[in-house]
Amino acid sequence: MKNALLKTILLFGTAGALLFIIFFLLLFALYDNPFFPPVKSFDFFIYLLSVVAGLVYYRFWAGQGRFSFGQGMVTGVGISLLMVSVSVLFVYIFIQYIRPEVVEKQAQYEINQFESLREDLIRSWNEEGEDGQAIYRATQQAYQARRWISYLIWQEIFQKIFAALFISFIAAAVLRR
Repeated sequence: MKNALLKTILLFGTAGALLFIIFFLLLFALYDNPFFPPVKSFDFFIYLLSVVAGLVYYRFWAGQGRFSFGQGMVTGVGISLLMVSVSVLFVYIFIQYIRPEVVEKQAQYEINQFESLREDLIRSWNEEGEDGQAIYRATQQAYQARRWISYLIWQEIFQKIFAALFISFIAAAVLRR
């Protein structure tokens, strides 16, 4: 049974990571910025598909029709952690060595988003009794000084791990028997 668990994690974790890499490269080809938020968020479905498929496979084929909630969580989290590890390593290599200009594009996108909210942010901070202009300038300087590669990598890690735990918890609860 433990070999089946490990086999399931390796099979679906690797398949999910490869699907993520293909999706990431497709986003790069279509949008020239694979971090573009409106479409990047669809990578959540790759994690969902991989974890649910892995759990269904484990329960109905490798687990002979049953598994406990704990086995489901271990399987789901294992698949997810393998996917996160491979996909984050790929993203790091891609933005550090293959296409470093992607980092600048995403940084500029986020800075533009921040600056488009300038008046609203300043007004909100002023209403809270703060010096809105000073806070805005300090935040703007922090944005411009940010180490964007580290920021993007950590953002990928935390988003993926949170999504993976959530998906694993729900799927393991539904499929347990």
